[in-house]
Order: sequence, then C-alpha cells, then structure tokens
Amino acid sequence: MRIGTAWVTMAVAGMILTGCTGVTEPGATTTTPSPTEAEEPTSVPSPTVRELELPESCDELVDLDVVQQQYGADYVAIDIDPAHPTAVEFQGRGGLACQWGIPNSDAGVTLGVATRATATDAEQVAAWESEGYAEGPDFLDETWVLSEETVLGPMITAGVLVEGYELHLTANGTSVDPLLVLARNATENMGYV
Repeated sequence: MRIGTAWVTMAVAGMILTGCTGVTEPGATTTTPSPTEAEEPTSVPSPTVRELELPESCDELVDLDVVQQQYGADYVAIDIDPAHPTAVEFQGRGGLACQWGIPNSDAGVTLGVATRATATDAEQVAAWESEGYAEGPDFLDETWVLSEETVLGPMITAGVLVEGYELHLTANGTSVDPLLVLARNATENMGYV
C-alpha cells in the first residue's frame, strides 16, 4: 500500500505544480496583473524648440568652403556694395547682406537674411507671387524661385522662409540647387537643426 500512497502523493504534487506553471486548460480565461508604477510607460519629452539666431558676420553665416564647393575654388568673400539692393533691404532690417564671387568679374552670388519683412509667411509668399516667383522645391518653410535673363546672362533667385526669417539668394546660372545648399548651410549656422 505504501507504493500506491506514494504514487497518489506524487500525482497530487504534480497537479499542484502544474497549476503554478501558468498553463491553462482550453477555454479557460486568464487575468493579467496590472502593471506597477515602475512598469508603466513614461511619456517621451517633446523636442526642444530652438530659436534661430543671426550670426554677426557673413563668415559665420556661410562657410566659404561650402560656397567654393558649389561655385568654384576661385570664389572668395567680397564686400557688398552698400547701395546694392540686397544690402539696402536686409541690412536696413538689421540683417546681413553677403556676397561671394570671382574678383574683377561678373560671376557672383549674394545672400540677404533678416527677420521676415511681412507679418506672416503667407503675405511674403503673396508678394513673391506678385513679382513672378514660382513655387520651388519643398525646402524649409517656403521656397520660391525666379529665373531671369539679364544683361549679365541668366540669373536665378531663391526666396526662402524658415522660422520667421527670410533668405534671399541670387546667382548667375539657371539651377537653384547651389543656392539651396548655401541656404541650408546658413540656416544650420543660425541654429536650425
């Protein structure tokens, strides 16, 4: 009889242990314990919004090597004529007006940057449209492009808005891409990420 009692004891112990393993019979329902405070997901912090800041000089705004990569190794920083329309407009608003080019030639690129002159981006876009600009590539907040034939040959102009700032870039040529590379470098040096 002792052998039978031992088998019964082992069978009962086995059933008890099996009940503790989490195996359930088909059709049975289980309940999941609620998470403890430590297991509850934490909220992800929202990204910090950085305000852009205009550097003090053109050298700090756009890296010369970026200009040279886009336009040629012979491009250098050139003091912009105070009567140049970009200088008058953007420096008049407390911004920067910059110029790079080949000395003693007509080849060059200008960049003006200041806080937006209009109350809203939509107002600036409307002004560009009235001047003949066409919507450009999807870049920063807004990008508008104007291609013109001038006495100096083809000129391309890009108007760019980013976080309350307006950038105005003009260069010889027909492709807006090099201007957008300069605009990207300028906005990154202003703190845009």
